Amino acid sequence: MLVYLECTQDHGRKRAIRGCISETLRYDAGSEVFRWFSKFANTQGIHAMRKPGSSQPTAVELEILRVLWELGPSPVREIHARLTAAKGTNYSTTVKMLSVMLTKGLVRRDEKASPHVYRAAISRDRAAKRFLTELIEKVYDGSAMSLVLQALAGGKASPCEIEEARRLLDEMEGQP
Repeated sequence: MLVYLECTQDHGRKRAIRGCISETLRYDAGSEVFRWFSKFANTQGIHAMRKPGSSQPTAVELEILRVLWELGPSPVREIHARLTAAKGTNYSTTVKMLSVMLTKGLVRRDEKASPHVYRAAISRDRAAKRFLTELIEKVYDGSAMSLVLQALAGGKASPCEIEEARRLLDEMEGQP
């Protein structure tokens, strides 16, 4: 895994450090250089992080979002209890994933509450729209109809779902 070092603040002596880093630096996360620089950099407002990937939540992040959508704002212990029941997740993993999700803007944390309370920063509907939009663009070359046809051709749609699709198509065509 490669990590990238990025300056998030530009105050006082942090500016001097930023001046020394004229571009993003890449280090192997296991290297001694990275471990030393990461400890030093964190005290200076420079944070080690993975190169940004997809804006979509990972499978584990999506599981945490599902818990938050179901429970509403919750402390780590409640979130962890749900994850443990479903997947046997370690407490430290839950805390780390929430930290990563906080950095990515997927969750918000109420730091005034004790213990800290986390809530989803994105609604279930908004997340679904983002997933579908990315899927349609990447897999179906922007054709939403291709996605619908593929889903219906899979044969797993119930008669009720097929009727709902017909109703939506009729509405889109302006028929009663």
